[in-house]
Amino acid sequence: MTGAPTGLLVGAATTAGLVNPPLSPGMRSLWSARAGARFAQAAFALDAAVFDLAYITGPVLAGALATGLAPAAALGLMLALTGAAVVIIRKQPRGDRRVDHPPERRSRLRFPLRPAGLGRLLLTGALVNAALSATEVALTGYVRYHDALWAAGPLLAEVSAGSILGSLLLGAQTSGARPSPGRLPRLLACYAGGLAVLAAAGLYPPLLAVAAPLAGLYLGPVLATLFGGAAAAAPRGSGTETQAWLNRS
Repeated sequence: MTGAPTGLLVGAATTAGLVNPPLSPGMRSLWSARAGARFAQAAFALDAAVFDLAYITGPVLAGALATGLAPAAALGLMLALTGAAVVIIRKQPRGDRRVDHPPERRSRLRFPLRPAGLGRLLLTGALVNAALSATEVALTGYVRYHDALWAAGPLLAEVSAGSILGSLLLGAQTSGARPSPGRLPRLLACYAGGLAVLAAAGLYPPLLAVAAPLAGLYLGPVLATLFGGAAAAAPRGSGTETQAWLNRS
């Protein structure tokens, strides 16, 4: 598809996004139901770490297949892994897929911005997602400008590695504890500082390999805290919908 028209590529990407099931929001809803109030924050930290693991293996593996074999090879592997995941889920016993909590009545609030405080969380999440997307685009554009496009995957993987480390540290510190009100502002300030360090490292390209993990160190904790706050503030019966608004995949 390297020679395909831009409009066709954009249309194909849009279609793929529309049919993408809300797996991540659904998983976070299950964490809310299974982990309980005491361990929900640690569960969200683990979820953020596992999710970031895909950003380590994904770009590196897809880039290697696309450049070493063909772009279609990366797409074929993605389809094969997706099919395998569907088969594994369908073979699970029904008891393993049942959520052991009382059925919730669907809230009349179809749009989750109305509850107090939730709108601010969603706006914060949108800004964090914008910062993450800008980081990915900026890093890719930077290495392309310096004729080192091969480094895009490893650098993005380093950002994710830092995010995983931060998520695991947060989970270890908050296991069994309720999040403090001032945690999110502190984490956001640290995340902004990490991005500033990454931007400054662009003045001397070799420093990017050191700055990239630092830029991601507070990303996972920020996302985990946002997920936990949204789960606590979501209207009854709208947990998955609310988490979908925060989804960055």
